[in-house]
Amino acid sequence: MTVVTVKYLEKFTKGAIIPRDLLDRMDDATLDGRKSIDVPQSLIDKLEEKLEKYENEERLLNNSVSLSEKGSKLEKEGKIDEAIKVYEKNIESGCYPAAFSFKRLSVIYRGRKDYDNELRVIERAIEAMPTIIEFIKRKQKVLNLIQKENAKRPLE
Repeated sequence: MTVVTVKYLEKFTKGAIIPRDLLDRMDDATLDGRKSIDVPQSLIDKLEEKLEKYENEERLLNNSVSLSEKGSKLEKEGKIDEAIKVYEKNIESGCYPAAFSFKRLSVIYRGRKDYDNELRVIERAIEAMPTIIEFIKRKQKVLNLIQKENAKRPLE
């Protein structure tokens, strides 16, 4: 057992990673006027690991949201090429599934009739988020458009 302060343990309440029984023990200690409690070192180590993972996920999410917002702002300003670069950066990181950026890129590429890039983005979206049916449906549509485009081209 390791004696730790209740204040130190409070950081593990972020992300709800602290077990309920330990939270109850912290509350009891506070109500009794104690500033510390005994906690197994192995539990402290697990909590530190979970907190690090949670904070990393939080950073990735915040970065993804920030890039999506930046891309959206650029689109609204009519800076489509710049928006594409931002959205591409967001989906290429692969760290956090950025559904908004995937969708906006596929819409932009469809509008430009750039079906190869649209297909690339959609396939990447399906890889990152296989349960989102919208991208599966979009893939079939873009494959049909590519097939029509290829049928129009003269044979070489």
